[in-house]
Amino acid sequence: MNVHQFPGKITSEATVADIVFDALTRDKLDRLDAALASVEKLERQLDTVIAKLGTLSAPERLSYSEEEAAAELGMKVATLQAKRRSGRIGATCIAAKWRYTPQDLTEYLNKSRVKPRK
Repeated sequence: MNVHQFPGKITSEATVADIVFDALTRDKLDRLDAALASVEKLERQLDTVIAKLGTLSAPERLSYSEEEAAAELGMKVATLQAKRRSGRIGATCIAAKWRYTPQDLTEYLNKSRVKPRK
């Protein structure tokens, strides 16, 4: 067995291999700890971004087609068209197509509301 001199100690080759292995392992563990800390920091930042996104509301649509408006109101397109022609619901004609704003739909729903009995 070869013997090597280390500061203050005489050790065998097996012990030198153990020391080198331990040093490399400690270095790898230190790097893993640093990487884990970075990942945890990124997770906290991501949680903050997600929380902020959760408070944002979807942008309101400018208008709906007749098909979309009818679907929103739960009626057939022909029924919506009849209500438009009779003036019961507001609409705007753009490029020969009828469009309904969210305000048009809300006003129609409010006019159609039945007040509860007291």
